[in-house]
Amino acid sequence: MELAAQDRRAVEKILRLSEDMGINIKGGRIRRTSSRFCLGVEHGDYNGTELFGVGTDRFIWLAYKPNDTNKMRLFSGNFDDDGVVEFELGNVPPPQSAEVADTWARFPYGADYILGREGYKITQGIQKPIER
Repeated sequence: MELAAQDRRAVEKILRLSEDMGINIKGGRIRRTSSRFCLGVEHGDYNGTELFGVGTDRFIWLAYKPNDTNKMRLFSGNFDDDGVVEFELGNVPPPQSAEVADTWARFPYGADYILGREGYKITQGIQKPIER
């Protein structure tokens, strides 16, 4: 029962942060990671190797909603000072550039860059607050 209360508080916080940042995620999706970290052998339990897993009470929360544009609008609840990061799909700063190096947004920039480089075309943007 306690976990459900924690989950409710997390969702309430995500919705409040989204509203504060001017990002509408109502009608979108909210996802949470598992509470297990695999150290040394990722998913070793699937292929018969020994697993060194650690349980935790921490999660990474992700909320998002498609926005029917080619723009990404993101923010992180952990890095409030970065504010809302906006970019057009396929139009991100070069890897390791100064505008990427000191921001958490290097992760979504990098995902967009690598997917494009490998021939995958993202066709729809999202509005996404991230909360850990």
